[in-house]
Amino acid sequence: MDITSVITSSKNKINNKPQRRVFFRFSLVGLLILFIVFILSLIPIANPKIYELPDKLYPAQTMFKNVYDDGIFIPSSVDKKTDNILSYLHLRFFYDKEILRLFEKATVTTENHLNGFSPGHVYINSTEEGLLYSVLPAYIAGHKEAHVYKTFYYQYEIISTPIDNKELEWVSGYTIQKVDGHPININEINSLVKDREIHEIELKTIEGALTNVSTSLYGVNIKIHYSIDDLWRLNDMLHLDVAGVKGNSGGAATAYEVFLKAKSEYNQNGRFVITGTIDIEGNIGSVGSINAKTYLADQHGIPVMFVPNGENHKEALKMKEQLDSDIVIVPIHKLGDIAAYWRDLHNHSDN
Repeated sequence: MDITSVITSSKNKINNKPQRRVFFRFSLVGLLILFIVFILSLIPIANPKIYELPDKLYPAQTMFKNVYDDGIFIPSSVDKKTDNILSYLHLRFFYDKEILRLFEKATVTTENHLNGFSPGHVYINSTEEGLLYSVLPAYIAGHKEAHVYKTFYYQYEIISTPIDNKELEWVSGYTIQKVDGHPININEINSLVKDREIHEIELKTIEGALTNVSTSLYGVNIKIHYSIDDLWRLNDMLHLDVAGVKGNSGGAATAYEVFLKAKSEYNQNGRFVITGTIDIEGNIGSVGSINAKTYLADQHGIPVMFVPNGENHKEALKMKEQLDSDIVIVPIHKLGDIAAYWRDLHNHSDN
């Protein structure tokens, strides 16, 4: 090896030393950060909380066979639990402290039924839950709003009764037809099985005969079925297999899309969001996570948001104020309120 090669090799070694020192320092910093992250993940929070966070905007036609983005969306949320310092700091990185406070999920306390019999329960097959609470009511309400009427009704099968209710001792397998002379919806049957008040119950026996009994439905366990005359028409428009659909807050948006299709119309009002449940009469019901959904709509630049009237409307307005947002929050209690809002807006602009 000549003297030139030796000198060159020595220079390269000298030049590489600073690079190695920099790499070593960065490695130490990286290891230190990982160690701190690990320690923070081990430190529990005294009062763990669950936050309802903004998730995604889904097309309002998500439940339709042929989905396309027509500018109408369903906002969604996702629950996130913070049980250690790291999980909380992660959320604080993305959200302001006051905003995060508004995302806190309310603690739900359950009634203690140790004394006496517990209330009844309404069972729905998991593969039918999305149908019963979202798709079918949306299909019926949307057509009804378009003055296209469909025949649809629920059937409530009694599967067990409390041993202290002698009037209902032999009615397993019977279906409830009417209560106090009127057909009932899912929300009403959910309340009745937790209520000790006496009602006039019309039942259909397994053989098809009708019988009446005066009793309370407290403690009765019921399974829900449904019936619709033109189920094949619904299947042409909407998915019947909706086992993956979570919750029913997209019911109002789906019903509005059904309404547009039934009238052979399409959205001409730009981008907007609808959240709310729906029943077959077109009544809009309240939903959860309204703060997260309002935040989500605002962050996506949605100019108008339709929310259930009442507490949801108040919550959405509070979040709008917190965000200093220009989003228009429109309260609705019937499906027809959505079309009425756009109609009034256009009439006002024409004048």
